[in-house]
Amino acid sequence: MDSTNAAPRPTPRSSLDWLAAIFLIAITLLFGCRDISAGGLGWSDAPQHTMNGAFILDFIRDFPLGHARAWANEYYLRHPAIGLVVYWPPGFGIVEAAFFAIAGVSIVVGRFAVVAMAAGAIVLVYALTARWFDRRTGLFAALLLLACPHGQLWLTDVLVEWPATFWTLLTVWLYCKCRESARAWPAYATAAAFVMAVLTKQTAGFIGPVLLAHALLDPLARARMMRAASIISGCLAAAVLAAYFLFARRYAGLTGRLIDFDASDPFYYFAKLGETAGWPMTLLAAIGIFSLIRSRTIPSGGLLPLWFLTWTAFASLIAAKEPRYFFFALPPLAIWAASCCGIYLARVSIGAIVTALVTALLLVSAWRSPPPRLPRYDVAVRALLNRGDADLVLVDGVRDGQFVVDTYTDPVARDRLIPLRASKLLYARPSRERFGLKEFVHSPQDVLQLLDRYGIRYIVMESALPTTHYTEADPPARAILRETVADSSRFELLTSWPLRCADPAWNDVELRLYRYRNCPPRTADQITLPIPGMSADVTIPLPPPAHPN
Repeated sequence: MDSTNAAPRPTPRSSLDWLAAIFLIAITLLFGCRDISAGGLGWSDAPQHTMNGAFILDFIRDFPLGHARAWANEYYLRHPAIGLVVYWPPGFGIVEAAFFAIAGVSIVVGRFAVVAMAAGAIVLVYALTARWFDRRTGLFAALLLLACPHGQLWLTDVLVEWPATFWTLLTVWLYCKCRESARAWPAYATAAAFVMAVLTKQTAGFIGPVLLAHALLDPLARARMMRAASIISGCLAAAVLAAYFLFARRYAGLTGRLIDFDASDPFYYFAKLGETAGWPMTLLAAIGIFSLIRSRTIPSGGLLPLWFLTWTAFASLIAAKEPRYFFFALPPLAIWAASCCGIYLARVSIGAIVTALVTALLLVSAWRSPPPRLPRYDVAVRALLNRGDADLVLVDGVRDGQFVVDTYTDPVARDRLIPLRASKLLYARPSRERFGLKEFVHSPQDVLQLLDRYGIRYIVMESALPTTHYTEADPPARAILRETVADSSRFELLTSWPLRCADPAWNDVELRLYRYRNCPPRTADQITLPIPGMSADVTIPLPPPAHPN
């Protein structure tokens, strides 16, 4: 069996590689930038990822070293859609902040940051596959990953699936360079890429043990690993990550619950292959694996099966299961699917013809299914700006983060409006209700007392839960709020906007703006609000009254 333990024969880089890279970048940008300025953010995490980048950029601009914690607390209360440290490390936020610094903070730029990193990941799939197989197989592997259902899905929103995969692939590519080269820089670069992978999405750390195990099994890699540069770079990476997680453990209380062991559904992700990879790519991958086993060759030196099996086992045995968590396993599947190119019959590459046909059909299908953009909530922001007494605004809904982003990206609203999320004041949930829902109101009277206490005059809310199986997104406190504002003697429905869009789940949902008729007058120019996640109260200044436009 050929496991390629010997030093690989270097494939000279040629103009074909540059042409392939340019083509792959262009087609990724073509798919990823389609309708990039349309609509708002879809996934509930996307507003937080967007605001994470804005937070880092503003922190660098203000550089509040003498009062960093107070600055961060006030920033969070002014723009309460930030998930740094509590949910996500700062890796993607740092990259996103660089894009924002160049082109400004907007949903479009946030999306483009994801697309740009996806283009880098696609090129790396080509480079790795060309290294292990050939250029034609590399081109098909890259296109298959781009065209598969989740390859397209995570191009459309500001999420970390593609960015984390980019850093993971870069770590693997640099590891291969480190295995081939006696120079020191690949070792340090591999360590840096691994740190960025983990600081983009914690679970990307799985690639570290995978590469370590491969190095221990591979004689050449094992020899490279014993060099001073490899040892020093590994220690530096471990020190940086240890320092971050020691700092974060005080705030990041969710991580441990997300990786609780649960082996009750070990075949969850295999049942979801049609949704994540798509059945055409899955079938090609099965054929490719069978062909490689039959030919008794392991072109990647065992790295691909080790990668796929490790991540699949880990993802299948933890309690937190969602189809998107399987994304790290898709690059090996795409490479195996493309390896069908090597099936020859009577000097005609039947495998290449089939793979090309499937790839073309997947690309056409993806192009004919434009991204389903959900509406923005900037109409509500503009309506509030037209009212001179709007400052504190209670926001409730599964897309309350969209209102926060739309407030921040409007320069006037950023200074005038302070969104208060009902998911912080009326109830609190760490990512998912099953991890510990806390409700702070139990009757309409409790809601009225809260509005009076803080002087909240305006409420922006979704009229109902969209059609979804995730019914726990509508806890009892939200029903109490809807019951409270239905009292027309106390609340005035100023206007509403239908949220009907390409996603039929929103057909019967409206965005509504209410005014609390009995709101007590302001008696102070500041307000003290709680931060439940930090068990702290923070006082922030209120904007001065404005005249209606």
